[in-house]
This record gives sequence, structure tokens and C-alpha cells, in this order.
Amino acid sequence: MLNANKTITVVNHWYDKAADTWVYACHVLHGCSWFSKNIHIADGTGLHRAFVHQIRIPTAAAAGAAYCEPQQWAALSAAEKAACWTLGCEAKLVLGEIKSLTAAEYAALPRLFTVAAGLTWHDNRNSAHPHWYAEGS
Repeated sequence: MLNANKTITVVNHWYDKAADTWVYACHVLHGCSWFSKNIHIADGTGLHRAFVHQIRIPTAAAAGAAYCEPQQWAALSAAEKAACWTLGCEAKLVLGEIKSLTAAEYAALPRLFTVAAGLTWHDNRNSAHPHWYAEGS
């Protein structure tokens, strides 16, 4: 895959009722591609600028890290959620490597790293170059 030389972190989070706290699971994937572009959007209040991040995660980059479909992931226990990653369920993709996060660090992510949130994603594992594709801003 073209320029699949980036390290990204998939951050999944959920509320653990038993512990009465938010949990942030970080899954580091090596060998991904990340492209960013600047777009302009016109609406009733004028012209606005936004960055759109396009990320491709080759299946080889996820070796050793279990992927779970969003519907399955949402139904898992807290321990099971921590052991796998998903692109749905309000996941955030971060350009760079993050081992763990606190609530304060999670809130500060957009100021400290390039982050893709509000993801649109596609599972392209049945293509000539199997990968997941995600796009966010």
C-alpha cells in the first residue's frame, strides 16, 4: 500500500459502570497510511476551513491486534473491549503512538496530536489490497 509507513493509535473508550469511570483503550498499529487535506465548506454563515484525514490500515498492520465489528464490540464486557479494537463506537484515530490515556489526556488529544474523529469507515478486507479505510476530521 502506498506510503503505509505511519504509526497510528486507535483509541476506543467506554464507561465502565462497575468501576464508575471512563476507560480508554489504546491500540498501536504500525505500517498504516495517513493523508490530510484542507477543504473549504460554504454554508449560510460563510466559508469554513476543515482538515479531512484519510487513513488506511492494512490488515498486516493489525496483526496481533484483534479487530471487532462495532456491533459486536459494543456488546462486549469491559475486559473483552480492552483486548480488541474497532473503528465504530466513537473511535478516534491518532497519528503517532500512545500507550495509555487518562481522562484529562483524552480531552487534550486534539491539541497535542493530529486526530481523526467522527469517522466514516469502510471494511475493504476483501479487495486486492486488504485494509480498513477511515476518514474523519
